[in-house]
Amino acid sequence: MAIQIRFTTVILKKAAIESTYPGGLAWFLRSYPKAARDDRLVGVVFMSSGDVQRFIDVLNAMGFDLANGFAVGDMYVGVLESCEGIEFTPVGKRRFDGWLAW
Repeated sequence: MAIQIRFTTVILKKAAIESTYPGGLAWFLRSYPKAARDDRLVGVVFMSSGDVQRFIDVLNAMGFDLANGFAVGDMYVGVLESCEGIEFTPVGKRRFDGWLAW
């Protein structure tokens, strides 16, 4: 499966959430119930880069492993911040068809 990139989407590996987010995946999903999910990833959508930065700051303060479990995608551009093990692919042939993370 994959996560559709909408606006600016922060993509997190479930394994990284489970091992480094206080309370693990269950607590994270209680905090962000509208997060998109597949079998390996969670995606949290933001409408502004300022909101993304505040989210990154919160994750960092909680000890989340940003280096190994975090990527950012944009619905028009694709990858904004890459992470090993998280791939981005365009949905169609045109630039504005969208992107998926898997």
